[in-house]
Amino acid sequence: MRELLRLTFLLAIFCALSAGVLAFVSTRTEKARAGVAEARRLDAARRVLHLADGETFREDKTLGAFVAEKDGRIVKAAVECGSPNGYGGPIRAIVSATADGRILDFAVLEASETPGLGAKIGSKDFARRLGGMPLSSDWRVKRDGGDVDAVTSATISSRAACEAVASAAGRLEQMIDSR
Repeated sequence: MRELLRLTFLLAIFCALSAGVLAFVSTRTEKARAGVAEARRLDAARRVLHLADGETFREDKTLGAFVAEKDGRIVKAAVECGSPNGYGGPIRAIVSATADGRILDFAVLEASETPGLGAKIGSKDFARRLGGMPLSSDWRVKRDGGDVDAVTSATISSRAACEAVASAAGRLEQMIDSR
């Protein structure tokens, strides 16, 4: 009995020390991790906007979007979106569109989908499937009567990506209509 109490006490001390070290490291690296996340977010926005010569990039907080401007006019916009319904959990993405109301590009910012299956929603192939589609498309997978080809063997992930794109398309459409 005495040996059991000693081992329990040692285990409790070890756990407390481990938790303390993890908490210390987490608080010391919080700002750096936030900075890296913001840099990735801005980089993804630039990538999906495909900036051309003479276009400038900025984040418009009033629109809640990233915009590419040329000669003072918005020619492309990108918004962050997401869905809580991914196979491995929530999916965060960014979607861009042209001023004429067509999807330009799609990129996954954060997802925990199955490698080799659901993770393919982050591939260039999946983004190409969406590219050029009108914002007014039926953002459901074809299996559900929509316009989007799902990733093979990853219907749940594809549905979640479509939910995210649908919310982004609605916001992008409103931006274009209000100009």
